[in-house]
Amino acid sequence: MNTMKKILATTCFFLFVAKTFAQLNKGLPLNFQSYAIKLDVFKGEGCALTTKAGEFAISPSLNSEWLENNPRKTFISGCTLERATFFNKDTGFVSGFISAQSGKYNVIYRTANGGQDWTAVNFGQNGWVDDASKLSNGEAWLSVSGSGIAYTKDFGATWTRFEFPTTKQRFTNIFFNEQKQGIIGSVWNALAVTDDNCENWKTLPTPLDQKKYSKTNTNQRPEFNKVGIYKDYYIVCQEDMVFYSRKDTINWIFLPDYVDFYTDPENSGLFFKTNKGEYIKSNDELKVAASLQRQPGSHYDARCFNGSLFFFINNKIGKWQGIQPVFYAEIKSQNPVIELPYAIGYALNGKAYGIKNDKIFSAKSTIDSVWEYAFDAPFPKDNGIYSIQDEQLLYQKGDSIFYFSLTGKPMGKTTRDEMIKKFCDAGITSIVFRKGSHGCFHMYSDELTYTLRDEVYQQDVEASSGTKHSELLPANDAIIDSAVVGAFSCKINLLFNPENNASINDLAFTEKEYQQCKNDIIEFQKGIENPKKKKDTRSGAENTGFSFAKNNIDFSRLLHLVDSVKMIASPTLNDILQTPRGWSTTTDWSEITLINSKGQMLTIQHDSYFPNAFYLPWRVSLNGYITYSTCIEINNFINKVYPGFLVKGNRVEVLHTIVKGIY
Repeated sequence: MNTMKKILATTCFFLFVAKTFAQLNKGLPLNFQSYAIKLDVFKGEGCALTTKAGEFAISPSLNSEWLENNPRKTFISGCTLERATFFNKDTGFVSGFISAQSGKYNVIYRTANGGQDWTAVNFGQNGWVDDASKLSNGEAWLSVSGSGIAYTKDFGATWTRFEFPTTKQRFTNIFFNEQKQGIIGSVWNALAVTDDNCENWKTLPTPLDQKKYSKTNTNQRPEFNKVGIYKDYYIVCQEDMVFYSRKDTINWIFLPDYVDFYTDPENSGLFFKTNKGEYIKSNDELKVAASLQRQPGSHYDARCFNGSLFFFINNKIGKWQGIQPVFYAEIKSQNPVIELPYAIGYALNGKAYGIKNDKIFSAKSTIDSVWEYAFDAPFPKDNGIYSIQDEQLLYQKGDSIFYFSLTGKPMGKTTRDEMIKKFCDAGITSIVFRKGSHGCFHMYSDELTYTLRDEVYQQDVEASSGTKHSELLPANDAIIDSAVVGAFSCKINLLFNPENNASINDLAFTEKEYQQCKNDIIEFQKGIENPKKKKDTRSGAENTGFSFAKNNIDFSRLLHLVDSVKMIASPTLNDILQTPRGWSTTTDWSEITLINSKGQMLTIQHDSYFPNAFYLPWRVSLNGYITYSTCIEINNFINKVYPGFLVKGNRVEVLHTIVKGIY
């Protein structure tokens, strides 16, 4: 394989790996394929789980085995499950966006034998079932988008329709208690309550109506995330903020430390979740009765039942009563959980490689591939980092790097400093500048190579590949000074040391830019306070105005933080610069590759659907050793040898990001 083909292949593999590793390393319980997992708890402290992908599992009690019902083999095809609603270990149903044979979305699937068999039941309305509330006696209420409320009193066998108080709202949250008192909340700032099971409705003022919070996140709907009734209180979560009010006089009180709450129709308990991930058990006056620090692991969902908080974390169900320590029940399945190897990379042979139990496995590059044992891992995984580079397995521990063939044969050992020194000592013979983009319907790249001839780097013919596109690399000088390249070669070791990451002085913001940042914040504030006078400073992807997707913004503090940026510590700055800026199906990338006389490559790449003005952070790779760097020497080098390569972006927008990051 020649050098240019090798560069192209390596880049393509990197782009593919970045999109698929998260899928290969799911580690989800019960062989689920979706992270959107919802928990239900029912009589006997049994639990049911559903996912939006249509998956279902149930256990009659905490210590029982789980029954899995794979939707691809049973009743559901192409549906979205929002939740399971079970009354006991035998009887319940699943609801969401489920299509009947008629093509209407008017069915739930009901079981009377604990999920072994299912029957489609028409609930009499056509629409997405957004939420459900239930009592253990067989009563349940469904909130049906664009239609009304479906009510059952015989465990979901038959249904009655009730009207919403208005058809102009989508009420996505619903809660009923034992007295058949109910509360519903919409996506557009509407609340309504009933004391007689939907016969009559009363509209309530909302926290936003009463100006209990400042609506500074104008891009987010004023929607309710959850509604509930606890004894003499209404409790709601609006825009991820928790409020409560007495029922007799609506005066919403903001609970700033909380982001979620949990109670049941029997009001057996009330729990809150804090913005730090802790759980709080409340007393009847909504004061703290007990607290539980954040439990380690991935939290999926939680429910209050029978005076306890049940939460699904990793592969366990936790039960916390607020007094005793948490009781954890392992999820034991009739079908053994398939523990996939942890994916570590793709080789040029097209195979994915992974590690599990200190053994190396290979598979075809698809999620459903069967992983096959390849060889024993040379070192325990916990002591270092494994990766794949071309046709070799790399093991990195500290500054030491070990190379093995894809059969496990030792191929050499080096240190990071030795590797960098040997690379530089061999001399840089070529520099390749590449830009490209890839998305759902396109993938292309343009490249310009400079080759060392007669003691200067001379420009070769520009090349393009991939789908048709109009973008081309900007013009540049025909030669690059070898002295500049040599000076950068002496600084390559700096790129691999986090201590050399960018400081605020490296970014060199001017006083004019700091003042512009303040002006942008002031304009944003004016636009919030006077929407009709808001100036549109945006132009396509280049947003030159300030925006902040957060409510209750303290603008005085925000403006003060602009000045504090001048003193920001480098570790804090780099945490902000290396935080992903969002996601898009389109990714644009820029890359510089230095090739030495031995064919070894140092690749410096930035990819983003919209890079910041400094193109930070850079992904730096040498012989499989990978790090992420914000070292300003990279930018300085590019600006000297190819000034037009990096688009001159909005530097003040980076200031916006830093200020929001430290807010």
